[in-house]
Amino acid sequence: MKYKRPKIHITPTKGWINDPNGFSFYNGMFHVFAQHNPYDVKWGPMHWLHFISKDLIEWKEVGIVMKPETDYDLELGCFSGNAFVENNTHYLFYTGVNKGRQTQCLAFSKDGENYQKHCKNPIISDVPEGYFIQDARDPKVIKVGDLYYLIIASKRENGTSILLYVGKDFDSFEFKNTIFDIESKEWCMIECPDIIILPSGKCVLLYSINHKVGNKYEGQVYYLFGELNHESFIFTPETKPRLLDYGFDFYAHETLSYEDKIFMIAWQGGVAKNCQDGEDGYVGQLSCVRELIFKNNKVLQSFPSNLDEKCHLVCDAFSHNLAEGYMSPYLDMHYRMKGEFILSNNSELIIQLNVGFIIKVNKEEKTISFTRSRNKEEIYCDDGSLLKDKIINIEEDLDVVNFDIIFDGFCLDILINDGRYSFTSNYFGKSDLGLVTLRSKNDVTIKTLKIYNIKL
Repeated sequence: MKYKRPKIHITPTKGWINDPNGFSFYNGMFHVFAQHNPYDVKWGPMHWLHFISKDLIEWKEVGIVMKPETDYDLELGCFSGNAFVENNTHYLFYTGVNKGRQTQCLAFSKDGENYQKHCKNPIISDVPEGYFIQDARDPKVIKVGDLYYLIIASKRENGTSILLYVGKDFDSFEFKNTIFDIESKEWCMIECPDIIILPSGKCVLLYSINHKVGNKYEGQVYYLFGELNHESFIFTPETKPRLLDYGFDFYAHETLSYEDKIFMIAWQGGVAKNCQDGEDGYVGQLSCVRELIFKNNKVLQSFPSNLDEKCHLVCDAFSHNLAEGYMSPYLDMHYRMKGEFILSNNSELIIQLNVGFIIKVNKEEKTISFTRSRNKEEIYCDDGSLLKDKIINIEEDLDVVNFDIIFDGFCLDILINDGRYSFTSNYFGKSDLGLVTLRSKNDVTIKTLKIYNIKL
């Protein structure tokens, strides 16, 4: 194969995948579905491809559970949505696309294997006045008391919104209010909206935004905290939107509430740019699952604790000054690096992964930069510009910085400073061997460093 297939990132056996859908726990298994074109290694008529797991780490592809076949989803297929479990039934909410209309639909299963579409589909067939029925998609359903809340994203003139519907059952949803708006004279579209009601009653809205910036389109995921009034259905923001991930390749997240924890997965790709060439017979991958922790109106991220069981220690270093650098032994192409570093004044920490993926921490500028170099394949935006460099501006001082990095085939998931920042990227490098090298400008010390091979 041209590239090592990731082990703990979901990939299809063949064809194309993008957005994760229906992230849920049902019948003793975790379930994720992905937007899927089985006929080509590029986007096409959307099917739902099913994956299951016992531990959120190892995933098994089961097969296609929904495909374009009815008068409400025949043209472009079954777009994104989520899952809801109740009365021993696995419900899948999705958007059907046909003849320029996007409508909200429902399928269900009693065994988690065989799904049938609801006889009353579409369950929501229109949008409020002023919104575009050709851009109304990605339902998310939660239950609040005895009522079901369903949100979708929709476009309108000079903007895009999250719309809230409420129903006593899945056949009686009524539009209640627009709970979030983005005004823009440039083209923009919210996608994959998400709503989480915390035990405190506080509400978290998360959303992807596909928007035009200058001459190109960009896709990013944001979150904000606020209060949702359950009588007027007005959402009052308490924070400004913040990026959920700062990386090159992160879009269309999906969350799961399970045993008082919130887990997340996302498409490790994005809008308006090329992907790998498909020579290996498939294109598309999902991120590693992460746990989300909500603290002081911010989201912290961590990898599931049971990932530790798959990590086999290769090297261990501490109290090591980087004046002469550090190089790991050669690693598998599936490894994890956890390290904490002490930076003195005017210092810079430089981490090189597999020779060509470079991370630089600059203490004085309070920045962390990321560069994809020595690429076997370059990634370009739709305007032809090279998608090679990104910089995070860090809010706190960088006297000490820590990383938890997963390098899995060609997939990188990077958590920084106990998960306060995350950076997700694909890297199609020239090297077929894993390697971590560290160096510094001025005085940087390894406080702790552990590197593991990931073995399933």
